[in-house]
Amino acid sequence: MQTRHWVDDLLEEGISHQRQEREESVSRYHELLTDESTAQNHINGDDEVMEFVEGTDFTGSYLVVVQNMMQSARWLELQQIERTERGLDIAVETASPDEPYGDDATVHSLLIRETDEQAGTPDDLSVTIDGEPTDT
Repeated sequence: MQTRHWVDDLLEEGISHQRQEREESVSRYHELLTDESTAQNHINGDDEVMEFVEGTDFTGSYLVVVQNMMQSARWLELQQIERTERGLDIAVETASPDEPYGDDATVHSLLIRETDEQAGTPDDLSVTIDGEPTDT
C-alpha cells in the first residue's frame, strides 16, 4: 500500500463538483477507482499526481481517493485499512502543524494505492475521516 497527499481537488467530480450539484454541503468524499481508464478520466492533477496514477498496476491494485475540506496547512493521514466480509474499511485522520495556521478552507486529497492480489477489489468500501463517514 502507498499513499500520497495533495492540497487540491484531484477528482473531476470530487468535493468541488459535489458542492455545486447537491443541496447539502459536502465536506468529506471518497471514490474507488478500479481501472486505468477510469482513473485517468476521473483524476485531474499535475505531473506528480499522474505519475502516481500511472504507477498503479490495475491488474492487482486499485486506487481510493479520499477528500476532505479543511484548512490548507493541515493534511490527511491513513490510519488503518481493514478487510471485512463485506469489503474494506478505511480510517483516515486529519493532522495539523504544531504552529498556528490560518482559517482558510480548501480541498485535500489522499490517494491510496492498495494491492491485494488474493482478495481483489472490494465489493463494498467504507471510509471515515476522524470517525465521520464520507460521501460517495
